[in-house]
Amino acid sequence: MTIVAMIILKQWDAVRRHPWAVFGIMLCVAGVLHLAVRHDELPKALAYLGAMLVCVFVVDLFAHWFPTQLEFPVRRPKREAVLVVGIELLALVLMILLFVVFQMNKLPLVWKIATLPALAIIFPIVLPLVLLRWKYKPAELGLRINAMSWVFIPVLLITSGTAYLIAPDDFTLGRLLASEGVLGTLVTGLITAGLSEEFVRMALQTRVGAYLRNPSIGWFFATLVWAFLHSPKWYSEGGDIYEALMGAVRIVPLGLMWGYITYRTKSLIPATLVHGMNVWGLQNF
Repeated sequence: MTIVAMIILKQWDAVRRHPWAVFGIMLCVAGVLHLAVRHDELPKALAYLGAMLVCVFVVDLFAHWFPTQLEFPVRRPKREAVLVVGIELLALVLMILLFVVFQMNKLPLVWKIATLPALAIIFPIVLPLVLLRWKYKPAELGLRINAMSWVFIPVLLITSGTAYLIAPDDFTLGRLLASEGVLGTLVTGLITAGLSEEFVRMALQTRVGAYLRNPSIGWFFATLVWAFLHSPKWYSEGGDIYEALMGAVRIVPLGLMWGYITYRTKSLIPATLVHGMNVWGLQNF
């Protein structure tokens, strides 16, 4: 049996063993296709979904070539799941208050400064500090590299290449560099978005998965929470609740792929790099 066939069979077996996660994913895919039709962007949406599948295959291929014995330890699943879910639900409430109710972008500077404690919950700062206080080492929280970490390179090539081939006019890298500069783009991508969001996803999917004894549900739930945390800001910018919510559904496949990288590599580094360098606009339609 070839490596390709073996990986496909393993993936099919995983699909059969996790029906609820697959059901949720299919609902999200249906939502993505609906939004694409609504925006007359069906070819780009199909390319986006296809690229996510190819990336998952490549991640499994690297896992076959470079297997790792590392794990994300979860010492007290119930307590830690309650902590992480509670903090992220609070973050969602704070996002709604800041961006929808108080319209943070229009607040005077003194009021923006007053929101700093809330931003410590949202970005996150509080969550890693608590986990470190509970005697987790940085490596146990994903700050480590291994041979599989290099999977970020083919994943970047797949996503950027697909975006450029299917919709070169929507390729967002040039516009980002023009507005943010090289340093600003890297800082925003790798730190503000990449590391902070991938840390939250890792904490959610490992703790919820451990508590439910179902990693697939933890993986799917974590990405749903991550995706809908974007909706309040999008609503404040566009004023369309339907587009803000469906925009969250639109990025679920991308988030699932990033979460799968973390699950397979047992490291935050590759997903952070892929997320931070996601400046191609493939998921934007």
